Amino acid sequence: MTEDERALREQREKFHIRMCGRVNELDASVEADRRDLLEWISNDSENFTRLKKPGQQYFREICDLFVCSRLKKTDDSSGKDRFCYSLDFHPCIKLDYVTYKNEEIEYRDSELGIITYLESQFTLVFKLMNSMQLLKALDMNAADLSIGNVYEKLRTIALEAWREVATDVVEKEGIGFYHFVQNFGAIAEKLTAVLNKKLSSYGVVASDVTIRRMTVPESVREQIRKNSFETKCESDRYAAEVKVAEMYLENYRRKAEIRSTFGTDESLTEFEKDRALERYLVRVNNERKAEIVDTKLAERTDDYSLEKPIEPKKPTIARPEEPGLKLNNKYCTGGAIIGLVLLIVGSILVSLVPSVSALGTALLVIGILGIVGCAAVLAVRVVRFNKQKAVLQEEYDAQMKLYNDAQEQYKADMAEYRKQMERYKANLSAKDGN
Repeated sequence: MTEDERALREQREKFHIRMCGRVNELDASVEADRRDLLEWISNDSENFTRLKKPGQQYFREICDLFVCSRLKKTDDSSGKDRFCYSLDFHPCIKLDYVTYKNEEIEYRDSELGIITYLESQFTLVFKLMNSMQLLKALDMNAADLSIGNVYEKLRTIALEAWREVATDVVEKEGIGFYHFVQNFGAIAEKLTAVLNKKLSSYGVVASDVTIRRMTVPESVREQIRKNSFETKCESDRYAAEVKVAEMYLENYRRKAEIRSTFGTDESLTEFEKDRALERYLVRVNNERKAEIVDTKLAERTDDYSLEKPIEPKKPTIARPEEPGLKLNNKYCTGGAIIGLVLLIVGSILVSLVPSVSALGTALLVIGILGIVGCAAVLAVRVVRFNKQKAVLQEEYDAQMKLYNDAQEQYKADMAEYRKQMERYKANLSAKDGN
């Protein structure tokens, strides 16, 4: 990692700690706070979960950042592959609806003339146009938001809309089993209109609605095929019997005509009697029993309680080093010693050698000036050193506080993460036990 990258990371970490310290004071109506919030959430979208005042701190841009990031993360961890982006870069959730147990629609089919239930399948895409409106409509803690929760809510709304549309189609318009396929396009348009009306308060739009299947249970369809085949067989059998009966009737009429003309005693042959008895028995025993074996719908297997929680990131800010500033006095000390020596030499010359008293006086003056000058320089340097040391100590204390706050925040986040992991493992164990 380069020095610039390390400096940028530390700068972001310091900014993050400052934002954590004043999170309850932030107000999106204040322009400076709004910019800070946008930068904070842009750095890490999970910071959004720390905001505890939605009415005061939420606004459109940060809601979009958080919702997109959280939906994508939870979709990747669940392996459902329901999240995508639209062509205009709006986040989307794909729904592939299939009728499961307890979701069937019971109705009377006007074309079949029976009471049955409707099995259906359709696909659509939920386009999130306003993430802030979605969060408020869901009325859910941001930390609990996941693609499973959002998908389940939108699926419930889609099922309600589908019940309305399907009931209207089969009961009011009288469209039955044989004409479902021809009306898929019109039914999809009605479903889109009803869905968008219900989704308006969620900031979501339904698009690309496609009806894949509308039919009755397989057992009913099998019985319809069986009845159609038997009806055709019965019709052919009846036509053949009528033809044979007419042939024997014509034969009997001719015999009766011969008997009335020539007086002969001609009656039905044994073969003709057997054929007549056989036809009679076939008609009497021609009733067939038909049973409809109900096919059970599958249970739903989606379980969004098994979404693995996201582990918090470790703070990257390094522990600061204590300031090691020391006062260097060797030059002042050396100068003071030299001045003192000159002062002593000058005093000796003035008192003991009168002939060089002028030189001794000069040395006295130089020594005194040297000592005073060194003392003055030392005093200035001590004052400047104390000021510099105070500044460095203050900066060290501030960095140390940032470091300690980052560690404390990480510990709190890890504690919450462990709780979520315990719930996740408990749900996983419960599912495996079942």
